[in-house]
Amino acid sequence: MTPSALQDLFAPVGAVAIKKIFGAHGIYYRGMIIACYIRDQLFLKTDASTESAFIAAGGQPWTYEHASGGKQIKMPYCTLPESAFDDEDEFKRWCKLALESAARAESSKKPKTVKPKAAKPASKLPL
Repeated sequence: MTPSALQDLFAPVGAVAIKKIFGAHGIYYRGMIIACYIRDQLFLKTDASTESAFIAAGGQPWTYEHASGGKQIKMPYCTLPESAFDDEDEFKRWCKLALESAARAESSKKPKTVKPKAAKPASKLPL
């Protein structure tokens, strides 16, 4: 799916930005990543509060095999139930869950600390 096709798909939700990430496309809504399109599959953002709903509806978690050792790594995303591709209201409901997951992930991040700039020596201060 092309970036413009992804924007069309997400149009019922609102304007999204599509950015290339990890050999995939990240779908961002209001600065938060809410979905990824990778290997011809759309995955929406999930967390502990939403993943079970996606799986109960037939969604599959995004997993990949780690390059060293073959360990399965699970990402916080699940495929969108097929029925949502044909039903705009259903699509919006799943996207709302993804947005809520993304918002929780953002709020749990530690705030960035800004290093104070070193004071200039007194001899170099302008008069």
